[in-house]
Amino acid sequence: MTVLNPNNPIGQINIFALPRSGGTLLNIFLRRFVCFKCSLVHPMMIHSDDVSNYGPHNIMLLRHPYGVFGSMLHVDSIDPVNKKVRVNPNNAAAKLSDICSMYDKFLSLLDNNKDNNIHVKYEDFHENYDYFLELVKQL
Repeated sequence: MTVLNPNNPIGQINIFALPRSGGTLLNIFLRRFVCFKCSLVHPMMIHSDDVSNYGPHNIMLLRHPYGVFGSMLHVDSIDPVNKKVRVNPNNAAAKLSDICSMYDKFLSLLDNNKDNNIHVKYEDFHENYDYFLELVKQL
């Protein structure tokens, strides 16, 4: 895993998000309608607990852990032969452990970066894309 250097801002807008939390959708929207240099950053890659070190415009994207877990488990459990979801209990236990660990670290990152960052919840914009227009006004 590459560790990102805080002395080199990543993008004009940085989205800090866990996998399967809606970051890709938000990133595509911002790149298309706000600025080309927008980055999606996995919080486990950063070197500093202060995300403002990575640039002035940072979005902290959070999704409920049940949604993250369900999405990860679903995507990783698709049987490519018959296109059905087949959940392996061992895989599910390992995924849950990984997600709990990542989620705890991400919550700590959120707590350390309450000020001067935009906090967004996946559940607020899922199937409500007008929310993006309000988000853009904050940038």
